[in-house]
Order: sequence, then structure tokens, then C-alpha cells
Amino acid sequence: LYIVVVLLIASLALTAASLAQWIPAWKKDLPRIMALANLNPGEIFYDSKVPIATEIDALSVRLPDVPKLVRILHQNGMYAVARQTVFSDAYLAQRKPEYAVKSRSTGGSWHGKEGISWVDPSNPGVQAYNIDIEKEVASFGVYEIQFDYIRFPTDGNISDAAYFFEKEHP
Repeated sequence: LYIVVVLLIASLALTAASLAQWIPAWKKDLPRIMALANLNPGEIFYDSKVPIATEIDALSVRLPDVPKLVRILHQNGMYAVARQTVFSDAYLAQRKPEYAVKSRSTGGSWHGKEGISWVDPSNPGVQAYNIDIEKEVASFGVYEIQFDYIRFPTDGNISDAAYFFEKEHP
């Protein structure tokens, strides 16, 4: 079984044509290829049609024809998997502050230990955005989507973090 993690929110600049030339070497030398990065959580490296993704300028298109890329992987007996960073999404948190985890002390966006903004997992707008991305990615034909950071933040001053659900359930 050959597994290729083609991350649609990734940092490799591969076209379907360039991928085709690498497949024989990958199949011979590596049992598992992971083309994933997400160096800037929330940055989308394919041409997403999700309105909020374009509105917040999260697109950095490096994989121009993902459905074709996935078809080539399938045709070569490879298992295409996508990875999505879900709630550690600095792009969304910075560009739509109403979606960010809030700081109890400042009222502004809360930041983790490394200064990274998180979006609020309990916010319905954040949930809808991620579901839209997931549906779009699934439509490309990947066999599975691996979700990363699908949790509440766990580092930094957690007691200062305030969440959407606390408004209704204090």
C-alpha cells in the first residue's frame, strides 16, 4: 500500500504533470509520501471556491488542479489523503476577529504560548467554514481527510481564553 498525503492545504508546489514524473520513484523507494506542511495554519494552497477563504485572502495557490492530481495518484495505485489544520487557523482568526478565541483580560483575540491566534471551535461560523472546506476537499476524490488541531487550544494562558459557547452556557 502506497500512501500519498496530498495536502490541499500544503506547501509543495506540484502540478499534475510534475507529479506524474515522480510517481515511479515514490512507488519504488518510499512506502509513504507525505506532501504536507501547512507552515501558515489556515493558508489554502489550492484554488478554493469557499467564499470566506477568498474573502480573507487565504489562498496561496500552489496546487492548480487538485482533482487531476488526485486522479493521477489513484491511477498509479496510490492512496490520496488530505490534511487540514482546523482550529489553529491564524488566517481566519486575524482576518475575521469575530471567529477568534477571545481574551478575557483584553477583549481582543487570545494568543497561545507561541503567539498564534486560534479560532473558536464552538463558534458556528468557524464550524461552517471548516465544513465547507472539508466538503470541497472531499469532492476532489481523496480517500480520507486527516484533521489536525481539531481541539481547543491547550498552551498559553488558558484561563484567559473565552469561547462562544460560554455566552449561552456560562
